[in-house]
Amino acid sequence: MIGQATQSVFTKVYVIFLMTIYFWFYVLCGLVIFGIGPAFHTITELFMDNQWHSQNYQFKKGWQLFKKDFWRVNRNAGSF
Repeated sequence: MIGQATQSVFTKVYVIFLMTIYFWFYVLCGLVIFGIGPAFHTITELFMDNQWHSQNYQFKKGWQLFKKDFWRVNRNAGSF
């Protein structure tokens, strides 16, 4: 019981850490100003697809999402 709770907490911390690293990498790849929106969109999509299953997070999938949606997300954000 304590072991499962501990594993659950560490898994959630790991996923949050992983998403933070991915987010800042995507922001830097988007030259900060243009990268914030697409990075946030990519992280949100990854989390909605995988939830707390840390084994399913792959950088390659996130990078493909980032590249695919980069201009669309910036165009939508620019309209505000």
